[in-house]
Amino acid sequence: MLRLNTLVGVGELMLNTGQRERGLNLLAYTSLHPTTMHMERTRAVRLLDLQEYPLPALDERQFAEDVLAKVVEEAEMFLRAAEKLEAPAPFQEPLRHSLPEPISERELEVLALIAQGLSNQEIAERLFIGVSTVKKHINHLYGKLGVVSRTQALVRARELHLL
Repeated sequence: MLRLNTLVGVGELMLNTGQRERGLNLLAYTSLHPTTMHMERTRAVRLLDLQEYPLPALDERQFAEDVLAKVVEEAEMFLRAAEKLEAPAPFQEPLRHSLPEPISERELEVLALIAQGLSNQEIAERLFIGVSTVKKHINHLYGKLGVVSRTQALVRARELHLL
């Protein structure tokens, strides 16, 4: 099963690819689930606000288990389909030259780990660096790719054949 924090990105991706109702349901679920991390919960609520989607009242926050299972199942299917559609052809060269500033090898490593759905803490552990260093790499990536979120960074990286 997907981690809840990854589902916020999937919900945003669904919104951006014409799957509005499913994206909104997924964002609502993750924003209300007690184990969603604060930063991702805030991001989900902000995305819902932008879509003018009211969150259920406190007494309505309990979703039926079968509905939740269906939303998560749909998100997993959507991700699998998106991976197949967006995978660059093996012969395509990265379009690094189209960026104003080159992406370092370490930043590419961080980007690849983001694509795997790892948290900043998990990336830090995997690369044997501090979480603050991971955050700096991510901020540099955002600036170089001209994006403001992990989802946007992954979409842009795929467009440039960096992943």
